[in-house]
This record gives sequence, C-alpha cells and structure tokens, in this order.
Amino acid sequence: MLCVKIAIIAHSHYPISEPFAGGLEAHTFHLTKQLQLSGHKVTLFAASGSDQTLPIVPFLEPTAVEHFSPKHQIVEYRENRYSALMDFLKHSDFDVVHNNSLHYVPLERVNELPMPMVTVLHTPPFPSLVSGFRAGMKARNHFVISVSKSVAHDWQNKLPQLKTTLIYNGVDTRYWLPFGLPRKQAIWVGRITPEKGTHWAIKAASLANIHLNICGPIHDADYFNQQVKPRLNKQTVYLGCLDAHTLAREVAQASVLLCTPCWDEPFGLVVAEALASGTPIAGFDRGALAEVLTPETGVLVQECVTSLAIAITKAQRLCRHACRRRAIRLFSLDTMVQRYVELYQTLAAKSARRFTATAAL
Repeated sequence: MLCVKIAIIAHSHYPISEPFAGGLEAHTFHLTKQLQLSGHKVTLFAASGSDQTLPIVPFLEPTAVEHFSPKHQIVEYRENRYSALMDFLKHSDFDVVHNNSLHYVPLERVNELPMPMVTVLHTPPFPSLVSGFRAGMKARNHFVISVSKSVAHDWQNKLPQLKTTLIYNGVDTRYWLPFGLPRKQAIWVGRITPEKGTHWAIKAASLANIHLNICGPIHDADYFNQQVKPRLNKQTVYLGCLDAHTLAREVAQASVLLCTPCWDEPFGLVVAEALASGTPIAGFDRGALAEVLTPETGVLVQECVTSLAIAITKAQRLCRHACRRRAIRLFSLDTMVQRYVELYQTLAAKSARRFTATAAL
C-alpha cells in the first residue's frame, strides 16, 4: 500500500471535537482518524479547540457567528487565515490536499499548489463558493467530489463545466449499532436551526401521538426560544447536545428517526447513522434523502405535518435489518475511506510522474 501524506483543511466555524457541531465536523473527525489508522500521514488544519488526539494544526479561532467577536470582522479574518494556510501549503511537501473548508480562498488559489487538491461538495452552490470555483476553474490539479448525485446536480446547474466524482459519506458501522429492542418513540438529531426544521418534527410527533427526543446543539437561539422551547413537555423532550456514545444509544433505541430539512440536504449524515443503527426514517423529500433511503428503509413526504405524522406510523413498521444492511453496503466509513485513499494514491502517483518528467527536461 502506498502511504500518502495528506493535508486536510477543515471548516472554520467550529472545532473538530465532540459533541460535534454538525455532520461536517463529524465527517472530518472520522475521516482523519480512519486515515491515520490506515497508516497514512495526516495533518488536520482546523480551528483551535479541536480534539488533541487528532494530528491537529490549529490555524484559526472558531469563526461561528455566535462565538466570534467583533462579528463584522469574520469575513476578513477567515480570508486572511485561509490565505496564510495556502501560502504555507504551496511550499509544503504533502502528496495531496483534502479540502473540506467550504471557503473560496482554497478554490481561487488551487493552481498555486504543487500537489493535487481534492475538494468535496458538502453544501449547495453558495455564491461565494461558485465564485471561487469559477476563479480556479482552469486548474489542472483540482479534483472535485460530490457526496451525493443530488448535490452534484445542483452544482452543475450553476457550473455546467464542473466535473465531479461521487463518493458517499460514511459512518462507522462498528460504532452505530442496533441496541436491543427499540422503544416506541421518535428521535430528531441535528443542528437546531430553521433550515433543519425541528418545529416540523415536534408538530408531526404530537399529531402522531408519539414521544419525541430532540438532540443537538442550539445554533439559532431565537429559533429555539420561539419555535422549539414553547413546545417542550413530557412527550417532547430536549436532551441537549449529547456525546457520541450516548447519542448512538438513543438513536438505536428509537423506533423512528425524523429528518425534516427545509433546504436541499446535500447528504444527511444523521440518516446514515440511523440506518446503521437499524432505525428507519420518516422525513421530508428534500435533496439527497431519496437517494440515501429506499422504500424499505424510510418514508419520505412533502413538507406537510399531517403527511409526516402518517409517515412516522408507516416508518416504524419497516424492517430494521434492511436499514442496517443498506448502511453497511453503501455508507460505511471503511468504504468511504477506501475510495478516498484510492483517489489520493492515484493522484499522488500521477503528480510524482509529472514532477519526474519535468525535472528530466
């Protein structure tokens, strides 16, 4: 096996540490860990406060709006720090750069790097990222991964010339496991923000007369206080932002997971985690969810409380073994990392051949 020296650029908003602020932080953590375990040399460039068991180089402070002050300086600070990182990387000896930053600077400056860069599309085509891709479109050392066919389609509507390769996100199926007999209760997991639609889950669970546990960090305090907190009671409980072990147990013990995106979900890591736990899904048919699920593993409906309440009842009858099988077949951490490693090795070998050919001239 060819050992690869990899630089991973993390998203700047939050540290890469438990309890994870969102799916991208969890994804970056597990990708880094698994690459290490596979024998590769990995350096993670991330926000300070990230897990010290990772091969971490903190290159900026967390830049989420709720943690950063003064707020008007966020854009300038992020740009300066990512620019400084690219200055460093263009003089480094990494074999490949894996870009999870969601920032335009690495996209604009990719052609300055002596090594290939792999950028992963974790979001819809936000204007700043589209501009970054356009600025660096002619770079020959840039390779783009989509985490779903759905998000690739969204990006190619904006940038028809953008070529992508599909690699689904993966979860650790040795960690997310079925756990005994499920209780007759629902669970909702995610960042508590309007685009994640926590209030839809609460209303539908109430209509379906099923207990609902809500888990996740509060990213929008106004939304939580206005749309979530007033609806909490004995049947609808906010458990807080749980550590991974406790969360895995709660997901596995639920009879259904509710997924209520009010945006086009690029992948839905929590859905893959639920499938690995044997927990079927009831949710909204947005973004990649129809791609991640099948009729045997989830029930998807349009944004309607009544339809979602009916979906909750139907989803609880689905086969939990089918959920687990689908996660193992398509969305395991091992499968995802193997595909990335194969890509890294191919790109590193091509880059080495180009360097050798150039040096011989």
